Amino acid sequence: MATALGKPASSTLSGLAHADQALTLPQQLGIVLMTALFVLFPSWANAGFSIFSCYLVDNTRALGQTGSATESLNGFDFALATAPSGYWTRDMQQECYVGAHASFYVPLGVVFLVVFCASPPIVNFALLWRVRHKLSNYHTIQVYGFMYSRYRSQWFWWDSVLMCQTLALVAVQVFGGVLEVAYQALMLQIVLMCFGAVNMTVKPSRNALLRHLEFWSYVVLSTTIALNLYYVTVSGTITLADEAGGVAIAVLVLVINLALIVIFLATLARASWPSVRAAVAWARDYLEPCWTCCLRQRRRPAAPAAAATLAAPGQVQQASKEQPPLQEDDVGVASESGSQA
Repeated sequence: MATALGKPASSTLSGLAHADQALTLPQQLGIVLMTALFVLFPSWANAGFSIFSCYLVDNTRALGQTGSATESLNGFDFALATAPSGYWTRDMQQECYVGAHASFYVPLGVVFLVVFCASPPIVNFALLWRVRHKLSNYHTIQVYGFMYSRYRSQWFWWDSVLMCQTLALVAVQVFGGVLEVAYQALMLQIVLMCFGAVNMTVKPSRNALLRHLEFWSYVVLSTTIALNLYYVTVSGTITLADEAGGVAIAVLVLVINLALIVIFLATLARASWPSVRAAVAWARDYLEPCWTCCLRQRRRPAAPAAAATLAAPGQVQQASKEQPPLQEDDVGVASESGSQA
């Protein structure tokens, strides 16, 4: 059945109602799974990469041998000094790629990375590539629109690239965590600068304002990392924390980050301002009659009692005593007026 506009009758339904009627239960569960992936993907990637994260205490293989400087070491100290692959960051008593870590956790980590880290970008790209010629179709928009509606038509698969960027950031966080702070900061800064350059060159987003905000968020993050490097040298010693320059750098970092937050909030307020105005107008139209009625009730004088309050007999006698007696002239006037009547 078609409507007068030529659209299917189901187009009048909401997205959830359309999905409920047009998709089977397995397809609906698949959409729910894809939606959950966008929320849980960074946490899953962190968990997967952390299986391969090892802290290198000392990777010199000559330590502990006869005649070396560590010949006298024994017990736990000797174990720390002679672990060539380091120790697992999840369990610092477990040497990496040895024992349970090599036989159980490493295979588990490989499967986890393939299923929960590598497959979501591939599945996302495959689903959108399958319907690439029907992206403007109502059914496609209702089912897959949350994956590509933000991007221009030629970059409909850009969500897969964002997932890969997330994987890169998580990898830097996990594997760079075993390095010195300066090296870790430099790695993160390089990754952020590359992401910003790629996004501004390709320009996948439909909204130019969002593209600019995304670029400036990368700029602020990179600048924050660069300014914080003034506090720590390669050897890990503090240089500017106790000096006036350190205070100036801290204030500058705080100012640029707060300015970015204010810009984000202003953008959000601007986008939602029409909705806010509509809500205020509706509330005013709804409350104005009630307010007017209340004002009228307050301004209206109190009505006298139906028969006034009956006075007590003593009060009536007192009132008659206080009333002055009629004079003769008044009696005459009253009689004349009665005769005329």
